[in-house]
Amino acid sequence: MFYSGILGIMFGAQVLALILAVYWFRGSTWRLVILCIAVACIVVGALRRSLMIAIVLQDHVSLPPGARQDMIAAFVLTLLLLSGVVMMHLILRSLEFTTAALRESEAYFRGMVEYLPGLVYRCLNDKTRTLLFASNAIEPLTGYPAEDFTNNRRRSFASLIYEDDLPAFNAIQDTILAREAYELKYRITHASGRILWVQERGRGVFDDTGNLVCLNGFISDITERVQAESLLQAQRDLALSLSHSSGLEQTLFLCMRTAMGISGMDAGGIYLVDAETGAICLACHMGLPEEFVRSADHYPGDSPNARLVQRGAPLYTRYGDNLLKTDSAGLREGLRALAVVPVKQDEKVIACINVASHS
Repeated sequence: MFYSGILGIMFGAQVLALILAVYWFRGSTWRLVILCIAVACIVVGALRRSLMIAIVLQDHVSLPPGARQDMIAAFVLTLLLLSGVVMMHLILRSLEFTTAALRESEAYFRGMVEYLPGLVYRCLNDKTRTLLFASNAIEPLTGYPAEDFTNNRRRSFASLIYEDDLPAFNAIQDTILAREAYELKYRITHASGRILWVQERGRGVFDDTGNLVCLNGFISDITERVQAESLLQAQRDLALSLSHSSGLEQTLFLCMRTAMGISGMDAGGIYLVDAETGAICLACHMGLPEEFVRSADHYPGDSPNARLVQRGAPLYTRYGDNLLKTDSAGLREGLRALAVVPVKQDEKVIACINVASHS
């Protein structure tokens, strides 16, 4: 009876282990693998030994020495199987909680990152600035999606950096290795072709042995700030230069040079308006060939160009569009973009500053 009771307990524990395995590990592929392993162990190991012991008990009143050892082994195996199923369940539950916590933390981090006014990144400290992670803000900043940059899948971030600004990255290597924060200001080329100024702040990440692993940082668009600073500086320089100007010709030249510097255009001219006829005459020019100057140095008051200036409103357009369709001189020169800025005195247009670009 004693051995029969022990055998019954073992059968019950084995069935319980099987039920727990089926209940706990149902629902996904990797859990089914664990379930199959657990069931195989129970069926092949414990049940086999238990059945053998049950057969022996039917033929003997007491257990032979060999059967007693088998029963002890089966009992130990049953305990191990039951405890193994329970421990595996606890381990997997712990992993599930940890995974859920990591996902929640990642979602929280991404939520914060998306509201930042700039690009949060992690990259390698190599020549191509290989991005390991980039927030979605990289698309409005560069014009390309984040997937294009991850591990240099389609392009590297370094390929967007203005060539003249690349040496600045060599200058910060000592700062990175000193484990200090670095700061850079450089230009990148947007997908549309525009040149943007960006500011980058970051710091190196090191492992326990002191080796540099990667760089973490933040990049923001400061184009408007740089343009405002450049405009303010240009205004100061122009005011200082004009205070030492010796005549109208030099004054116009200084204004023309400042306008081209601010706009980034490569050509331009200043036209003076004839108060009586409304005609406009070219008084100063830069970046234009003599052939163009000869054909565009005077426009009658009833010409489209003169009427454009007399309207008194600034114009920013492409050559060949709208009012400039008939300007054959500009079209022959290959000008592509034009800005016309009227100059007024007492609400009357007295001149205009034109800046243009060949690209």
